[in-house]
Amino acid sequence: MSHPPEDEFNEYFKKLQKQDSKTWDLFDAMLRARIGQYLTGWGFSYDDAMDIYQEVILRFVKRLDNLNFENRPQMMSYIYTICDNRKRTHYRKLKTNQIVDY
Repeated sequence: MSHPPEDEFNEYFKKLQKQDSKTWDLFDAMLRARIGQYLTGWGFSYDDAMDIYQEVILRFVKRLDNLNFENRPQMMSYIYTICDNRKRTHYRKLKTNQIVDY
């Protein structure tokens, strides 16, 4: 599953902003797989990766109306930045919980 070609990106992004259900379903399936693979590659369990994915997609959706991307790499970079921030937060929580458990 992949994004549309670059020349169709603006139309695709507008559909996401209008919350077109078919476009969102395709976007969700693609992004869930990519983010899941990315996070499990960092050693997260599948369940933790999906929890983080949900946080990422919620943050993306909340800000979607105010975002304007020129191209797909710019949008994906933004999404992965959110993902990296959520990943760090998750690690901090784990570290804090381990300290408290001792």
